[in-house]
Amino acid sequence: MRLENKTLDKQQNGNDFIACVTKRFRALEILVGCEESQEVTKALREIGHNAKSCDIQECSGGMPDHHYQMDVFEAIRMQKWDIIILHPPCTKIAVSGNRWYGMGKPRYQERIEAVEWTQKLWNEATSVCGAVALENPVGVLNKMGDFPNPNYIQPWQC
Repeated sequence: MRLENKTLDKQQNGNDFIACVTKRFRALEILVGCEESQEVTKALREIGHNAKSCDIQECSGGMPDHHYQMDVFEAIRMQKWDIIILHPPCTKIAVSGNRWYGMGKPRYQERIEAVEWTQKLWNEATSVCGAVALENPVGVLNKMGDFPNPNYIQPWQC
């Protein structure tokens, strides 16, 4: 494959590659739901995308102009998004919470409600956007909900 007479496998300077690719770059409209820290949003904006974070909490990432402090369902419906990335609260749906939220435990109903809310969130996002990612630790969503098979990615794989 050639870009501006430079082969991708022989480029010495990474900046040359970025310059070649960005001539065809289109900034994507990206919603990062349930993210008050804005870490993902900042990284996406740094590479040129129009990313917005959304959380019911005030943002702590220092970019309030790029944060919707509202219900994530409202933000999903606000506009057409190219990508939606979701970080739903994991406390009640992660397997690490089985001691408190597992079947037969006093707080099990809270887990059921959390799975139902996350399922509703997934369904809403996938109904309006073809590229949706949901980030969470190993949990009970696939056993208790109707989600696609997960892809487990470790930090060292990135």
